[in-house]
Amino acid sequence: MGLWALLMGGGLITWWWHYRHRAVHTPKLVHQDNAFHQRLIHNIPRLTRKYTPTPWAYNTHAQLIWLVFSSTVFKRQLPMQRQLLTMKDGGTTAVDWLDTDQPPDSPILVVLHTIGGSRQSMTALMKDLHELTGWRLALCLRRGHDTLPFTAARYNTMGDMDDFHEQLAHIKSRYPNAPLYGVGSSAGSALLVRYLGETQDNSALAAGIAYCPAYDTEVAFERLHPFYSRKIARDLVREFIAPHTAYFAQLPSFERACQAKNLAQLQSYMHEFAGYATPTAYHQQCNPATVMSDIKVPLLVINADDDPVCVKQNVLEHQDKILSMDKTLLVRTQRGSHCAFYEGWRATSWANQLMAEYLQTIDKDTASFS
Repeated sequence: MGLWALLMGGGLITWWWHYRHRAVHTPKLVHQDNAFHQRLIHNIPRLTRKYTPTPWAYNTHAQLIWLVFSSTVFKRQLPMQRQLLTMKDGGTTAVDWLDTDQPPDSPILVVLHTIGGSRQSMTALMKDLHELTGWRLALCLRRGHDTLPFTAARYNTMGDMDDFHEQLAHIKSRYPNAPLYGVGSSAGSALLVRYLGETQDNSALAAGIAYCPAYDTEVAFERLHPFYSRKIARDLVREFIAPHTAYFAQLPSFERACQAKNLAQLQSYMHEFAGYATPTAYHQQCNPATVMSDIKVPLLVINADDDPVCVKQNVLEHQDKILSMDKTLLVRTQRGSHCAFYEGWRATSWANQLMAEYLQTIDKDTASFS
């Protein structure tokens, strides 16, 4: 008994040392050293405090397992109302509203979901941001997601820019005096960054958050961890491609897309599904990296170095670009995995807290950041 107790005690001490020295850390901030960022960092103490990942799930894969497990097993129900929208080409999208009793001119947070996202998969993030800010939230659902029917022959894994413009116009028409902010999660960040870069000073969004972006979509799909690349590809084919032969079977790459072994292979055919003649044309119109440096509004970017989906190499290749942008702040953590960032024994989201604090800080004193 004494030997076992000694071994267990030694194991716990070793584990705790490893956790404190290899998992707990202060985020790395990448930004221009200007008055805007000095004020921002001063008003968000979380940016300069240590991030302490959940002790029982600080491994890359453990965080992702808990993210999936908690969203599927502990299903949360939010009082959301869906508005179906018919796009100009007949396609069907939707805006799911998480409303409040706030006045009609209160801020609205526009949420862009992940590559296979749904209302349920985005519930944890939306619940946290709704409770932490008290704002009205609008989840922009893409074609085919969350039981939405395919009613036109167009599908883009990164989201359709024309559709997003129509969704924003709908949101603005419903609440014309409300300031709009945007958060894009994973693939949703590509659509958000592309929109902000294209619209520049004319953006309907006063600020944005890119949560675990992959940056350059011409190379990012080649770099995923093989397990996640295969799984995501299978899920996308099963849900968005294979069942919709009426719309896509005539495409030259339909059969090859259905047989894709990983996400990089699948993405190499996506230009046809999205309505572009060539991969080059697709990337020219959809790749967020090509217009990122044109963004004029405040942008918060959050990445983890141990992300197996949007990998560290993508981040490092774009740090110089971020340093050229006077209102963009990159927050890099050593741990956090992909859109997880759990902290504390109860596994709450550190990133969701940071996003809420950022949004409220920007909204509270917009004039000071202009």
